[in-house]
This record gives sequence, structure tokens and C-alpha cells, in this order.
Amino acid sequence: EVDCAYLFCPNIACMGLTIGDLMAWIRATKLKGVGPAVLSALIDLGIDNPAKLVFADRENFHDACKSEKNGDKVYQQVQTASTMDLAMFLYGLNVPHVGEINARRIAKHFGSLLAIMAASVDDLEKVAGIKTTAKEIRESLRDKVDLITKLIERIKIDGTSGTGPLSGISFCITGQLWAGREEIQDLLRTKGAEIKSSVSKDLSFLVTDDPNSGSSKNKKAQQYSVKIINGSTLKSLLEDQIKIEDIK
Repeated sequence: EVDCAYLFCPNIACMGLTIGDLMAWIRATKLKGVGPAVLSALIDLGIDNPAKLVFADRENFHDACKSEKNGDKVYQQVQTASTMDLAMFLYGLNVPHVGEINARRIAKHFGSLLAIMAASVDDLEKVAGIKTTAKEIRESLRDKVDLITKLIERIKIDGTSGTGPLSGISFCITGQLWAGREEIQDLLRTKGAEIKSSVSKDLSFLVTDDPNSGSSKNKKAQQYSVKIINGSTLKSLLEDQIKIEDIK
């Protein structure tokens, strides 16, 4: 079927949807070592949704990875991912139109999984960016009730998305800093910050390894009067050595 510029399959038994559901969960939990071959082997073993992946035993991963050593590594990752941010839990459900950005918007708006599941279409339409897709999101969440119920038997959800000392403040990260970009972004999110991929008028801070460079992002930040800071300043902020109001 056609949905604007996208094609989608309405068959809930479609293998493509099965793979998509598992891949979304793997991305959300940052599970490493599960490539196409391992994923296919897991599906052949009957592990065809995120809940079955979470509850799979060690031997399943040994068989899928064709190696006890590699299987143990994947199994341990699955076992240690017992707590998830609410937004990433939503993202991992592979709900139509709910990528990472919309997942964070929904999590921030409602604050808990219970509130999200109880939300009506009208409630969802109040979330920025999903007004036209609220009905489909609501229907998909209802279709996934059994999956969600099973997942939360094992997964503890941290419902603090969008709250914290940096709530309401946005950051765009560019250049090489003291740690990887994803790690820094995750640290910011734990403090309630919003991450943006580009510079716009409503951006709070551009974080760069060279605030004086002539890069396009720096120029745009200057054009919009967005504050530009270096990695050292951000690190001090994250370590609570300085406060947001101390940054000039």
C-alpha cells in the first residue's frame, strides 16, 4: 500500500515487518554482534519479536552466532539491557512514524508508558510533529499491547525523558570531542537536553571542537546568534562543574 512517499505492507505476518521489528529493537538497545546472518538464524529459531529476543536463552545465541564465545557476548548484552529510557523503549517498538525524534517528543509530553498507552488520538495530536499520524500511532500501540506487556516483565523503563537540569535546552554536536558523539548525546539526554542534528534559530548551543572555524555550522550559528561552545565547556557542564547560566 502507498502512504504518501512511502510503501508499507499491511500483512502483520510479513517477514519484512518481523525483521524491521527486531532491527528497531536492536538499534534502540545498541545491541552489537547481530548482523543479517545472526538475525536470520534467530528468526529461524522462532525468535521473531523483541520480547522473544529479550527472553531467549544462552543456547539460542550460541546456535544463531554459530559460536559459544560470540553467542555469550550477545546474550550478556541482552541481559544487561534491563533498564531503558522511555523514549528509546518507544523507538524500539517500531511504531509507524515514531523514529527517535518523535519517540522523544511523545515521551517528553506524556512522561510515562502508562500515560502513553492511555492516550487518545486527540491527546497524541497535541504532541508536536505527529498531528497527522496520531491515529496510526494509536492503533499500532494498541496492536502491540501484548508485546509491550511481555517486554516490561523484563525491562524497567526510566520515564524521565525530557526532564532534568538541561530540560528545554537543545544542543547540536559537531567535530571530534573527548568522547564519541553518541555517548555525549546520551549523557545530555540523561540530563533532559534535546539533541538536534542541525543549526536553527531555536538551537540553544552548538558544540564544536573549534568554535573559531569557518565551518557552515559555525557560520549559521553566528547568523542566528546561537551560542557556540567547545567540548571542554560541555564536559564541565555535564560534570556539574559549571551551570548553564555560567556560559556566556
